[in-house]
Amino acid sequence: MNKNILIIGALGQDGKLLSKILIKKKYNIIGCIKKKKYKNKIKKVIYKNINLNNRKQVIEIIKKYNPSTVIHFGSENPSFINKKKNHFSTKKIINLLKI
Repeated sequence: MNKNILIIGALGQDGKLLSKILIKKKYNIIGCIKKKKYKNKIKKVIYKNINLNNRKQVIEIIKKYNPSTVIHFGSENPSFINKKKNHFSTKKIINLLKI
């Protein structure tokens, strides 16, 4: 059984909570984050700094870790959104996963 789980937004409130629960159940967590430096990382999580707009990076992570499950918690607070940016939605991520 593949016990690799990819969590996008792994350092957010929900991502951290789920990571802790899944680690106790002996899952391997690969956490996708957008910033390189965070203070409150969970020791047993493999964190990968990744630009979700970069198709090649997303495919490399999927191929390398071959997760059985992908969970998308990544989002941005609407008050901080730069309207000119291309923000990722769950639909775009699903389309990238069709490899």
